[in-house]
Amino acid sequence: MFASFLAVDEIVIAALDPARDPVNAAILNRNANLLANVKVDGKPLKVHRLMLPPRNNKSWSAFSNIIIANDVILMPIYDTDPKQMVEAGVAMLKKVRPECTVETIDISTFRELQGELHCLSMHIPAFAPMPKGMTSFEAAGKAGH
Repeated sequence: MFASFLAVDEIVIAALDPARDPVNAAILNRNANLLANVKVDGKPLKVHRLMLPPRNNKSWSAFSNIIIANDVILMPIYDTDPKQMVEAGVAMLKKVRPECTVETIDISTFRELQGELHCLSMHIPAFAPMPKGMTSFEAAGKAGH
């Protein structure tokens, strides 16, 4: 939720204001520092930081929970996210991936599910057994769901 690979050798990691959330800011900073020491083809992993708004009760606005589809980056936002933070997040992603279009996706209606874009896009491979109580895509389509 708080990190996404942009390329094999490049990652974006969330950042939080330590004055507002010192514990989680420290955890994210520690993880960013650890990953900056990972070597990919003999070179350090490139780590980019993406500032997030503070947590709102149970909900995290995870701008870093992106989906990259060809030359488009989809960045999840909530309707309560400060506009300037959204704009800064979009600008940062455009800066590190200038060849991509960055689009925001308002996922406010999913807030109660505590999932973000990447979570919502997870798929189950055809070879994996379906969990009990879960309806397959094909069966749902036939049943008119």
